[in-house]
Amino acid sequence: NLLPNETITFDWVQQLPDNYEGDYYLLVNITGSGDFALENTPVITLISENKGVTELVEPNNNLSTERPSSSTDGRLVAYEETDNFGVQQIFVKDMDTGNITQITNSADGTGAGNADSFRPRISSDGTTIVFHSKASNLIENDENGHEDVFLFRSGSQGLIRASDNVTGQEPNEGSFYPDLNFNGTLVVFESKASNLQSNGSQTYGRQIFLWDLRGGGAGSIQAITDGNGE
Repeated sequence: NLLPNETITFDWVQQLPDNYEGDYYLLVNITGSGDFALENTPVITLISENKGVTELVEPNNNLSTERPSSSTDGRLVAYEETDNFGVQQIFVKDMDTGNITQITNSADGTGAGNADSFRPRISSDGTTIVFHSKASNLIENDENGHEDVFLFRSGSQGLIRASDNVTGQEPNEGSFYPDLNFNGTLVVFESKASNLQSNGSQTYGRQIFLWDLRGGGAGSIQAITDGNGE
């Protein structure tokens, strides 16, 4: 039972999803044998056991960085950054070595992505990063004029686009918001394109697709929703 003016401490461990933003509150229900006057209410202090160290990913950078995603061990962090031309690019930083790699480079190696790239997601093992982009110069012959989903392999430094690799057709509408499994062999994303499926079947409206890369190469794509409407 708490006494008036007594101080207690809770050791609190809480891990929240990385997309859970905002303020967090802990509701404490104090029960005991006596009533507390307002001026004598016990002081409650919350202490996290996961104290760690907080540091800026790019401490010497005045540019806007946002939407980070990290590998499970926290070593690799992928994020958006607005460059000097006002275009959002995708970077990944190795927090151990300090090395920073820009992922959204032009296919011919002459510059950066020519339009905004968004919402990077890195696999738990740090090998793969996915994102969607309006840029048309990240791969050769990107002429569909729509946002596309891209996948980057850190080992090969290779970048590929989600498309029908059987017919070679470009997606005929936009694709967005990719996410991936622990090692980057399975990717899910939204798309309004009707010609993404590797089996050649058309879809209609905005659907959810599975990009299966377990066999290597460009993989295969299939709709995992019904394919018949929004």
